[in-house]
Amino acid sequence: MRTGRADSDVEAVLTSADASSLNEPAKVPDALIFRAISCSDESQTDTGIRQPCFHEPVSTHYGSIAFTDAVRDVQHRYGSDGFYDRKRVQGTAVPGTDALTDDEKDYLAERDSFYLASVGETGWPYVQFRGGPAGFLRAVDDNTIGWADFRGNLQYISTGNLTGNDRVALIAVDYVHRRRLKIFGHARVITVEDDPALLEAFADPDYDAVVERAVLITVEAYDWNCPQHITTRFSAADLEPRLAPLHEELAALRRENVQLAEQLARLVPPENGQSS
Repeated sequence: MRTGRADSDVEAVLTSADASSLNEPAKVPDALIFRAISCSDESQTDTGIRQPCFHEPVSTHYGSIAFTDAVRDVQHRYGSDGFYDRKRVQGTAVPGTDALTDDEKDYLAERDSFYLASVGETGWPYVQFRGGPAGFLRAVDDNTIGWADFRGNLQYISTGNLTGNDRVALIAVDYVHRRRLKIFGHARVITVEDDPALLEAFADPDYDAVVERAVLITVEAYDWNCPQHITTRFSAADLEPRLAPLHEELAALRRENVQLAEQLARLVPPENGQSS
């Protein structure tokens, strides 16, 4: 599992930038020209223009989807367009979608939750939390991920939204190691009538939930975000390996206390002075 791009790789990407784009002054007050930073290096660059925080590489087509004209205008205002525009051009020039690597597949298979965004007919986005046992979200192949859709509050907002617009965005967060993976894709709902074998494959017999359907996403692009501002959190399962030795030690100390109390009781005579 990759944990971050090396500083030398980050520097190589920055120095390969078009000099004219990097040296173009940001059209904002001096107070808004930020330091150039990366996740592992907060040193100032010669340009004095803020550069993106790196953690993992952006996939080829992510920029062509995410970096719209309005987004590019804001990037230009804050001085990050020099780097990100190259990413957008790369994606536009190369047709197709971005295949998942083993890093993305392994990462998703370890998650026990994620957030899914869809858009309804009113134009409003809807973000839903999806949870389950670790591994319920998984890669089906290099371009497809999926999960068992468990019965919830019966609103079916995401499911309904997908009938009108299959575009979705997904964010999977690893709070322990402060990592997050963002995915763009097209979703489709699979019912038991459509493919009973698929739903059976996604079901977990040890997890007490009703599988109403499966959801498959054809991945278009993805982006690994840097760990900035992710608060470290631990689940009970995360802490158990660390706590288990402490629980065992506490149990041993309690047993020892009982034994010592019994020994002390045999040594100390009763209060009425009679020996036992």
